[in-house]
Amino acid sequence: PPALKYWMQKQQRKFDKVPPIEDLVLHGQNVRDWWRDLQPEWRLRDDIPWPLARKECGDEQWTGLTRGGSHGFVLILCCIAWWSMKGGEEVVDQVLSVLDDVEWVLNSMMRNMRKRYVGLTGASDGEAKR
Repeated sequence: PPALKYWMQKQQRKFDKVPPIEDLVLHGQNVRDWWRDLQPEWRLRDDIPWPLARKECGDEQWTGLTRGGSHGFVLILCCIAWWSMKGGEEVVDQVLSVLDDVEWVLNSMMRNMRKRYVGLTGASDGEAKR
């Protein structure tokens, strides 16, 4: 999203700086589009851009979201936080919808990682939860 680009280039990635966001609707759409672009193909639906598909198949691939970087996943959370901070009550439903999806993805990623760990080590699921 342009706000993220501005923050990274002009505000030197300082977490106490919030980039200017002139159009909340456009920023929200940019955040959703970016989040959507990071998703695996199986989550995307041609007929409905939002909400994204959810299924529990247990073998999901999350390569678009598991890449590292200078701040990694935190950048997604920053964009959502700025949207919320600038929009307040006006955008609360849209922000909560995106946060709900982010939470679902993180939980799915953790379940997938736990299954892989248990499979590799032979640890019991209880040991993997520690």
